[in-house]
Amino acid sequence: MLAYSMGTVIVQATDKDVLPLKVEFVELFRETVHDVLRVILGEKGARLVITFLQLNEHLHDLGEFYETFHYGLQPIFKEAVVTLERAIAKDLHRRARLRYREEEPFDFIKCVARAQERLLRLEARPEAKTHDRCNQSDWEGFNVA
Repeated sequence: MLAYSMGTVIVQATDKDVLPLKVEFVELFRETVHDVLRVILGEKGARLVITFLQLNEHLHDLGEFYETFHYGLQPIFKEAVVTLERAIAKDLHRRARLRYREEEPFDFIKCVARAQERLLRLEARPEAKTHDRCNQSDWEGFNVA
């Protein structure tokens, strides 16, 4: 068994399950962040934020990413930074075909870590795939990218 931490959540899985999925999840997360920023801020705005905050360097550690993203953009966007975080969380769930549940207060780290944990669980237990997964029709009308 291997354990690794993503923010405050520790996930355990076998070597064969965790390594490829973690890489896939980080790539999915990176694509989601880039696309949401590109849609909301435009190509140049997204590139500026990604470069200025060096977001690509923080994608492997969710806690670090959150601190960099949230506190780096808060002086500019004020409370609207939470809107960007919600859009990223929703689009991440859509891309992974996972059900998204709105929770108050919104906690970006928990939301993204829970998505990764659910994906790990789905990969480990094929019978669980239909329970947590949603149909593409569940996401009709929501398209950030």
